[in-house]
Amino acid sequence: MKQQVALYLRISREDLNLRTNALKDESMSISAQRQLIISYLDADASLAALPRLEFKDDGFSGTNQNRPGFQQMIDQIKKGEISTVIVKDLSRFGRDYIDVGDYLEHIFPYLGIRIISINDGYDSDVHKGQTIGIDVALRNLIYDYYSKDLSAKVKAGMGLHQKKAAYTNCITYGYIRHPDKKHCMIVNPETACIVREIFAMRLEGYSTTEIARTLNGRGVLTPEAYRRSTGSRKAKEGLPPQWTHHTVLSILSNIKYTGTMVNHLRESRSIRDGGVRVPKSEWFFRENAHEAIIRQRDFDRVQAMLNRRGKKSSTDKPNPTHPYYCAHCGHKLRLQNRRFYACESKLAHHHSPCSEVHWRKSELDAALHKAIQNKLSATAEAQSNTSTPTSLQCLAKLNHLEKQIDRIDRQKVMLYQKYRNRQLSSAEFKEKNQLLTEQALQLQEKKAELTMQHQNLLDAETKRVTERSLEEKFGQLPTDQLEKELYEAVSRVVVYDRHTLEIHWKDSNEITKINNNRADAVS
Repeated sequence: MKQQVALYLRISREDLNLRTNALKDESMSISAQRQLIISYLDADASLAALPRLEFKDDGFSGTNQNRPGFQQMIDQIKKGEISTVIVKDLSRFGRDYIDVGDYLEHIFPYLGIRIISINDGYDSDVHKGQTIGIDVALRNLIYDYYSKDLSAKVKAGMGLHQKKAAYTNCITYGYIRHPDKKHCMIVNPETACIVREIFAMRLEGYSTTEIARTLNGRGVLTPEAYRRSTGSRKAKEGLPPQWTHHTVLSILSNIKYTGTMVNHLRESRSIRDGGVRVPKSEWFFRENAHEAIIRQRDFDRVQAMLNRRGKKSSTDKPNPTHPYYCAHCGHKLRLQNRRFYACESKLAHHHSPCSEVHWRKSELDAALHKAIQNKLSATAEAQSNTSTPTSLQCLAKLNHLEKQIDRIDRQKVMLYQKYRNRQLSSAEFKEKNQLLTEQALQLQEKKAELTMQHQNLLDAETKRVTERSLEEKFGQLPTDQLEKELYEAVSRVVVYDRHTLEIHWKDSNEITKINNNRADAVS
């Protein structure tokens, strides 16, 4: 295990004043937590010289462990890259009483990880071999209760606003916040004209796809892109938003544009559960809650047109499990009629290169299957041509080292007995004992290296056995299971046109290019 210290920093939305968007307590800020931890480390002689790794979660709740910074830190701990974790207080580590206690009592002691909570006065090295103190356990329980109590109060307040038909989450596209009245929205002239244009085009007979294509052609910002441009939503890495059939349809189906507010569409049953859909009979409606952008009769006419068009078949929904992506726009391909993969972006743009992305599902899966078989065969051939030590050979070396270490331990005992029997002077004893201790340390270091090498060889041998059986396994699996195995073998398959694709493998940086049934591997 590497002797490195992990600094874990966290703030959540609960730490913010929602009116001012500022921290309720400046000492909770990321920079303040960092400064406190660094000062503590610098003042501790046993920790000051150790390398430091920082992990942080800005805007994530401590009521669950699904935090990117936290998960990165745990992954590094499992790899043996971290020996000590330090936090400002245990509420930064987590607010779930059971989860935090599990880490303190079981997981970290098993992994040999030291954890320090500065404000709680807790150091696992001090409590080694003991249960955590009652004061620390009580604090964890209070942190947990605080989160549950805060959640209940927020839910009650949100419910009250929902019953009054005030907006309680993000502003609907086409509106902005009222400058003076909280939980009220007014028409945004900049985007309301786009909403009116979308309804007008649908009433003129344009399809949702034709409307999306027109807006994309003019470079009109989507609702998501507009929120990012105004700073009301953080910009995310990834593909730029584009108008699609679904974006236009969501606007055409939104009754809020008639001045009617609707709330309580979803409800959370517990903290951070994401909420469940509420039956329409339990929704809260209030007419004339805000200024209308669309007249009620025009909205009703559009709904009648949409209902006549009918619902799309479930077979047209995207398959979220497949790894196929468009090389031109980067979006995931859509499975049409259970038979063809195509890029939906071609429908939303004029003269789009995405129109060339069109593969029969059976042919695309067959190409992926063949590429996997070729890769397995090439890997097996390469391994047969190389000579590497086996796990058994490594285990034999480990056993020999352990015997040497045991022999040194016996020699130290005998040396001490000679010293006690006055057969050795104090100086002679210290000199010989120091020599044996240094030899034992060198052997222990070699043992640690061999132990890691042995584990790596075991993993490699297991992987080779798995790969040898994969090809036979693919030939015996039913179609649905075979499809799942194929998709799990790759991180993504990038499709360029009707003949060309790239396969990005999960277990390496290797890319396999396929063109006209000829495959070449490139790094």
